Amino acid sequence: MMIGAIGTFGLVGCTDTDVDESDLDGVEFKKDDDPKFPIPGESFSAEKLPFVEPIEAAEVFVQKLPKATEAGENVAVHIKLPTPQNKELSESLVRVVGDPKNPMMLVRSDALVDLGVLKESPGKEFFAAFATLSEEELAVRAKAEAKFEKFGETTKDRIVFEGRNPIAVTTGIKFDISVFDTGVPVALGSCPLMPLSTPARWEEALIVTDLSVVRDKNRTNDVCDPGADNPNGVWTFKHLMEEMAIGSGLSTNDFVVQWLSTWLTNQVVNSDTIPARTQMFQQVIRPWANASGITSSLVGGNLVLGGPLNLDKAPFRLSAIVNRIDLGKTSSGGGYFGGGMPLSAGEMRFVFGVQNLNSCTQLPFSVIFEYGVPREDCAAIKDWANQWIRLSDPLLPRFSSSWRAHLESITENVVLNGAAPAKGNQNAINQIRTNENALNFQWELREFTLSTEDVFTDIDTPANGPLRPHTVALTPNDSIYNPFADIDIDDWTLFTPMPPAGAPGAVLSEVSPFAFFTSGASGNTVVGDCSPSFEMPHLASGMPLRGGNAFTAPVTHWQIDAATPGDPREVCARQQFSVNTCNGCHFADTSTPFFHVNPQVAPAALSNFMTGTGAGNVWAVPDQQWGGGVAWMEFADLDRRHNRLYEIACNSCGRRVVFPHIIDVITEFNGLVPVDVVSEDSPIKVGPVKDLGVVKQLIAATAKLEKAVVQDVELSNFTGTSQMFVH
Repeated sequence: MMIGAIGTFGLVGCTDTDVDESDLDGVEFKKDDDPKFPIPGESFSAEKLPFVEPIEAAEVFVQKLPKATEAGENVAVHIKLPTPQNKELSESLVRVVGDPKNPMMLVRSDALVDLGVLKESPGKEFFAAFATLSEEELAVRAKAEAKFEKFGETTKDRIVFEGRNPIAVTTGIKFDISVFDTGVPVALGSCPLMPLSTPARWEEALIVTDLSVVRDKNRTNDVCDPGADNPNGVWTFKHLMEEMAIGSGLSTNDFVVQWLSTWLTNQVVNSDTIPARTQMFQQVIRPWANASGITSSLVGGNLVLGGPLNLDKAPFRLSAIVNRIDLGKTSSGGGYFGGGMPLSAGEMRFVFGVQNLNSCTQLPFSVIFEYGVPREDCAAIKDWANQWIRLSDPLLPRFSSSWRAHLESITENVVLNGAAPAKGNQNAINQIRTNENALNFQWELREFTLSTEDVFTDIDTPANGPLRPHTVALTPNDSIYNPFADIDIDDWTLFTPMPPAGAPGAVLSEVSPFAFFTSGASGNTVVGDCSPSFEMPHLASGMPLRGGNAFTAPVTHWQIDAATPGDPREVCARQQFSVNTCNGCHFADTSTPFFHVNPQVAPAALSNFMTGTGAGNVWAVPDQQWGGGVAWMEFADLDRRHNRLYEIACNSCGRRVVFPHIIDVITEFNGLVPVDVVSEDSPIKVGPVKDLGVVKQLIAATAKLEKAVVQDVELSNFTGTSQMFVH
């Protein structure tokens, strides 16, 4: 028996759009209609994860070259690449990865030893490219190692993650310059010691929820609590909207009112009709109008206000300020080469809870401002990481006035108009997301951007003007595609992100800390990450796939009807597809009661998916289609973000050279190009490079190529592969 989404599939309009405001009086929604978890999760100690030696966990090695290349490169960077999906490439001596516009050629490390270029290789699974690493940068690494040793309680232990899933524990590695100088490969990982990952550390530099910050009387506004009431504060809804409205051609009031009005009539996004939720008027707009001393009415979906809303009375209470440096996007967002170089330091977010000002009740309604951090090279991204880390520095008293002043300097660098000149209204906002069931018993997520969206080409064009409804990230249209069984989703999921037969985890009995399937805390099978770059297609059978909104009832998760529980690759593909949707992430696949940051309580409560239920714990969720007897997923997301923050701050920046025409060069010498995944209409003929002589020719040819692109890179993420996380 399959365990599926709860409720009847297929949604119709949930509310009338031709209503008078009197029709809305006294309307209440029954909260007992909320969906229940198909299978609940459970917690266990991370100490139960298998231990792996740090040298085995290392995925990047750096090796000093005997002499610099003609381009001045002085090191080889060895990267452990995943097993290719195309089995023909399993013995290839060359692999091509990276942004399709700037593809990288990597040579298998042991092939470079055979050619006499290097004297040692870290292993057959490693592929190498040349780069430049300065002595000054090595000194920065040593300084970071010494600095973090003084950050209070530290640890050498850390969790190893495969994608989002914790699969093992290991220890940090000291970068030994004396060994590096001998010319042998040296592991390049996180610092040997870093601050212990605890809720206190998370609250300082990852997700700030402490009331002394989010109720700072000089920077925040809470209309229902005059003690925290500065309507012009830098962390208020008013300030963020004022900066966003500049350049829109609208007053801030009109900018906000147009956005609020999108709930009052049906909206069509990507052919998906989003039913109106006119309770927005009753629960949010009219109480705000009352507090502003103006009249308000709603007739036929048309909002009529007797004057401007008083933004000093905005019913949005700050719940959290969030650092999502782990969301650093790539230049192509993935692509058929498996990833591109990170172009930014991820996102910075403000989470607000929405209030009904008539009763000063905190609604089950969150509004999240998600800004893209405009940092575009390795040094700038490291600087951004260190600015957040300074919030954990013992020399800066925790949550003190100087601490909050430093956080203000961080946020204002992103929030102020002009921070992103190439984006809509020159504002750095990526999107605003809303999560709520205050307006209807069905939990709903929406998304808004300062861009126009072409759903057929999957291109967003920055646009000045108002906030516009946008498709929700990585989530199918749940009014068209059946979450129980849909042939388009089944076909894509089982043929694109699924690892190839023979890859790690291809048999359930195989237990390896780096397999896609590993032994869980109680001996259960645990699913890791299926693919080095998971990205949902924007089309299915030639039609746009994503929805204009997402419900977590009736859609609590997505099933793959054609998948079989006996094939771990198919189980893994289903889980990775579903957990990356809004529906699965905010409900069954993470066993989360909708909010990851709950704004109804103060301080805001965090989900088990984020915390693992506490420091040193892991949140385990049984497979929602077949149950825990088949597989589990495990999460400790704030541990993952903590590790990534300190990895970025500790890792070394170098320079790499990429050649936009390398595909043509490989085709000339080999005929076939070792690209793992290409689209069906790609002109590239895919195949391995097996001849060592061809490898030698390719190395010589690249040394003479013109129009090379020099890029600053973080050496630990040299190829730029990145996970497609949005939640």
